[in-house]
Amino acid sequence: MLALNAAIEAARAGEQARQSGFSGSSEIEPHMTFQWAVS
Repeated sequence: MLALNAAIEAARAGEQARQSGFSGSSEIEPHMTFQWAVS
């Protein structure tokens, strides 16, 4: 459950980053955080 919450938070943060214009890092950050949360 904690991993799922972390993944949701990562996705939310990535979406905010995209809207703010950080298209470069937003592609990587949520994915990296998701990998960390699952493992």
